[in-house]
Amino acid sequence: MKCIWCNKETTSDKSRRGLKIEPVYANKEHIFPEGVGGKKNLEIGKVCEECNNRLGQKIDESLKTQNWMMMKQYQDSSEILIKSGIQKRPLGKKGRTPEDKKRKKDEMLEIEGYSGGTKISRNPINTNEIKLLNLPDGSGGDYTYNDKFSKALHKCAVNVLLEKYDYKFMKTHFSELIDFVNKNDNENYLKWSYAVSYANIFSKVHFEPFCLQELEIDGIPKALVLIFPCAIFIVCTSPNLFDTQLLDLVSANLPKMESWENKGFDYFKHFTNAIESSRKSFGEKVKFTFIKKEITGRRNMDDSFYLLTNCKTCGQTNPTGFMLSKESILDGNQNHSIGGNRNTWNKLSIEDLRKKGLVIEKWSQKSLQKQIDQGIYYPAENDVKKMNISNCKVQCINCYEWIEYDAKHCFI
Repeated sequence: MKCIWCNKETTSDKSRRGLKIEPVYANKEHIFPEGVGGKKNLEIGKVCEECNNRLGQKIDESLKTQNWMMMKQYQDSSEILIKSGIQKRPLGKKGRTPEDKKRKKDEMLEIEGYSGGTKISRNPINTNEIKLLNLPDGSGGDYTYNDKFSKALHKCAVNVLLEKYDYKFMKTHFSELIDFVNKNDNENYLKWSYAVSYANIFSKVHFEPFCLQELEIDGIPKALVLIFPCAIFIVCTSPNLFDTQLLDLVSANLPKMESWENKGFDYFKHFTNAIESSRKSFGEKVKFTFIKKEITGRRNMDDSFYLLTNCKTCGQTNPTGFMLSKESILDGNQNHSIGGNRNTWNKLSIEDLRKKGLVIEKWSQKSLQKQIDQGIYYPAENDVKKMNISNCKVQCINCYEWIEYDAKHCFI
């Protein structure tokens, strides 16, 4: 048997542990990470210990820390209670070290996400009470594409397929998916979109994550529906495959779960895409939102700004085709300002900052960049949402859906 990630021959012989020469030692690999409730393992030999450890630290952790709903699920799960020593472990199961128990007990009260400052803090007396929910831009907890989270989610897809198929089949049909997850230099996230439907934030349902459904074309799985207590995700097994037609197809054919229904649990009602969004949703019984990596904008010219609008399907910031002179936007009463829409299209220049009366000569480069990146604030009297623009259309540069917009949908 070969490791799906490094292609080395594997063995379960522990005497080979730590050796680089084939066959290399292979241990247990969870199909879904243990940190988000995964318990089932792949057949030993499909993933070597070195790759298991490498991807566990580099990728699996992101599934727990790069999306605030998954962070909350981790805090709520019964597994963390057992691992922190608060609940008793079933007989015959190994315990954790005191350090590990303490870390998990601390995480149950306060967990921090990626370096941007995502944090959930709970009341130590009543852990059902959330004291602090800090969600900076790009936390990935709403409908923002997060690079690390996407790789972690697609790794789950690889493991779901690997449970079912052998090494040769995987390499023949899913090599691009494997490379996307495995290789540091494979970071073309635009090719790997997904969709999500979130559960109610106050839900306390617990179950082990699993693959709810596969969509096959000519006998090859092309889309997987991965279900967690906090969310359902739809991912594809090939790049550039995900679009709104596929999303409609998958969401319209979600299976019933009779075993759950017999216990009074209707997962169609549980997953309501409860987090508010201005984005378009897809599906009937379960509403999904299309998540796609944002295309970086082309910087505005020195004398003008792009008039922008957002795609309701994928969230991409799009230029409408209208350009507005900086004078028409920036001149006026600066004491009553609006705007602040951060994007990669419109930026103030150093000369613009000077015209606003800011003395920037003594600023550090970091402070200067922060001021430039915070978005355009401009006099309310020049509000672009009051312009005489209506019944316009533009095609999204990312998902190619048509965007209908009026002035009220526009920004700088």
